[in-house]
Amino acid sequence: MAALTAANGQMKVGANPTSIDPSAMIQIDAAGTRAGALLPRVTLSQTTVAAPAASHVAGLLVYNTATAGDVTPGYYYNDGTRWMKVSSLMDVDVKLVPGTEVTEPVSDVKYTVANHVSKDAAGSNGTVLYGSDNIAIGASAMAAAASPQEAEYRFANIALGANALNQNKSFQNIAIGNSALKNSASPAAYSNIAIGYQAMENFVTDFEGQNVFVGNQSGRNVSGAANVGLGHEVMVKENPGGSFNTGAGFRSLISVVGNNNTAYGSATLLRVNGNDNLAMGVNAGSVLATGNYNLFLGTNAGLSYSADVASVGSTPGTTTSNDVFNVENGNYNIMIGVGARGSYRNASDQLNIGNWIFGYQGRIGIGVRRPAVRLHVVKDSRDLSPAVIQGCPVYADNAAATAAGLTAGMLYRTATGILMVTY
Repeated sequence: MAALTAANGQMKVGANPTSIDPSAMIQIDAAGTRAGALLPRVTLSQTTVAAPAASHVAGLLVYNTATAGDVTPGYYYNDGTRWMKVSSLMDVDVKLVPGTEVTEPVSDVKYTVANHVSKDAAGSNGTVLYGSDNIAIGASAMAAAASPQEAEYRFANIALGANALNQNKSFQNIAIGNSALKNSASPAAYSNIAIGYQAMENFVTDFEGQNVFVGNQSGRNVSGAANVGLGHEVMVKENPGGSFNTGAGFRSLISVVGNNNTAYGSATLLRVNGNDNLAMGVNAGSVLATGNYNLFLGTNAGLSYSADVASVGSTPGTTTSNDVFNVENGNYNIMIGVGARGSYRNASDQLNIGNWIFGYQGRIGIGVRRPAVRLHVVKDSRDLSPAVIQGCPVYADNAAATAAGLTAGMLYRTATGILMVTY
């Protein structure tokens, strides 16, 4: 039923034909089963082609039934130069999805905030994401948590990439990359940053997180807290409970087990099981298997490429030769310099500075890798230059030296150049 008010230029269609809003030119009210306005249904071929309209007219509204060119079925309006589709919720790739109530662990405050979700994320065509204030973009990103109860602590996460954070039930994580932080289902796995393909995939913890890994497969299979990895395949194998480790460089700390280890450079501290070790330089400390408080500075420090596979000489007391070895097991070893190698494979308290100054358990050797006494100096027989000791005071004899304050064991020389030791 329709009514026309000529004086005001208004038209009313539907129920209550004499009742019309004074601000409306055309008003449609539902009447029984006649509940909607059916706009013209047309066949468009391209957004830039006006037909079937005679020309582009701004404000023209139609429903397109065709799939052709760059158009698909749906409502289109004309902006005067082309057809523009009126997007539905399902057409929007990233949209707001209602959140569910979460609990902030420290303050125990409960709140609810909407999530931003792409239509292929969250495992439900992007229409449901339990938790609050999360961003999930990518196929199956943040797809787990089957109920609001499972997502009680799931808030303030960012997942960008297919399967990123797809089992997440915790908070304040950032996962960027395909499968980043995938399969990390513990509510305690919080405040982690994983950037790269499979970065921190399979991360498991029952109590904490706060790890940072950047690089493809960096931190994959890692566990523990406050670890930092930068580079491809850093800490990719099991490190049960290992925390506060830092690795920077291709495959550094690849299978570390322990805490407070630091490695800078490709393949540094590859397989260490221990704590508080430091290595800097390509391959530095790469063969150390077990040990604590070891220091490796320089490319290949602690690594020998010589044929040292035999057991003879690898342990203190088995030989007195000058053979060199990988440093594989021990504590408090210091290897400084390119190719600085151990005098023993399995020992503690070794020192090598530049392959010139050596030490072992308080004994210092110059020119000898395995010093036998507190100070052991060996001059290379091929070196024909004289040995020089400078700075010795000159005294006539022992009595004069001791009277001047020298104690037993100190060096002095006579006026004729003879080197003497006080007694």
